[in-house]
Amino acid sequence: MIAPDAPKRLLPLVVLAVLKRHSDAAHRLSQRQIADLLAREHGMVVDRKTLKSALTGLLDCGYRLRHEQVERLGRSGEPEALATGWYLEREFSDLELRLIIDALVFSHQLPPRRRDELIGKLEGLSSRHFHARVKHVKSVPTPRGADEPLLDTVGLLDRAIAAKRRVAFKYAFLGADKKPHLRVSGSTGRPRRYEVSPYQMVASGGYYYLICAAWGLDDLWHFRVDRIQDAAILDQPVRPLKELPGYEDGRLDLPRHLAEHPHMQAGPAVPVRFRVERSSIPSVFDWFGTGPDVRVTDVTDTTADVAVRVNETAMLFWALKFGGVIEVLEPASLRQAMRAAGLAIAEKHRPDS
Repeated sequence: MIAPDAPKRLLPLVVLAVLKRHSDAAHRLSQRQIADLLAREHGMVVDRKTLKSALTGLLDCGYRLRHEQVERLGRSGEPEALATGWYLEREFSDLELRLIIDALVFSHQLPPRRRDELIGKLEGLSSRHFHARVKHVKSVPTPRGADEPLLDTVGLLDRAIAAKRRVAFKYAFLGADKKPHLRVSGSTGRPRRYEVSPYQMVASGGYYYLICAAWGLDDLWHFRVDRIQDAAILDQPVRPLKELPGYEDGRLDLPRHLAEHPHMQAGPAVPVRFRVERSSIPSVFDWFGTGPDVRVTDVTDTTADVAVRVNETAMLFWALKFGGVIEVLEPASLRQAMRAAGLAIAEKHRPDS
């Protein structure tokens, strides 16, 4: 923040501060308006020649100032060019900033205080006019703020992934008392220590997940990052992804992986075929995408058959959300699980139960 009584030698920086605060592509300033703001907010009275020199100096230094040239009659009656409509071009458009801020607002991961700090920094990347339009976002409630150590865990996992090193950690869950409890080993009763090869972190459903391979197992696993505790980077290198069945090319197709694991369940994806009411086809595409692995056949006036590759447990959870709209056709194991879950729900809600 530049003091109101800044010396004249700092005029270019003060002009830059005025443009940063008051201007954008929709709110351009004439040289007269800039001079008025300099006088009102910083006590600097400058003539047009001095102000033009400061603006030219900023342009020569590479600042992204934009303006337009207009012709007017000078004091001598001769036409002269006047630079006006000044504004500072931003790294991010207001729409881009709004999308980032909305993502922060609806994230379950950040504590409210840290979230509001980040929103304030993002607002500072645009003019006061943008701040006026988004000042209400801080009042949007956050369901549950994560603990500050989450950010440290994200940083540690990011370094481990970049260095291709294994990590070890303990894993917690929320008990009925709403407090975290470490998972324990069934044989010793002591907190279980997980040792994994980390490959990627993703955001899904408002949470961060670590995609990794547990040592000695051939499936990819997902761990909620906010539940990871006492994480440490190990000296051992990660297990190459190409050693896992289904990933022989050494590449993790993230969009496809997320479509196959809509609820971030661990385990392989299997072929699944189900029948859905035709009106619900858009919801199918919302969850599974529109790629070649999603095939819609036998479309009638009321139903359609859909074939996808998806984790079986995740598919069970997803299908149960839709109730009678979804009928699983195969595999038989999933069809049986759906029937059992449906019977259990019906039994629970019987009038005489």
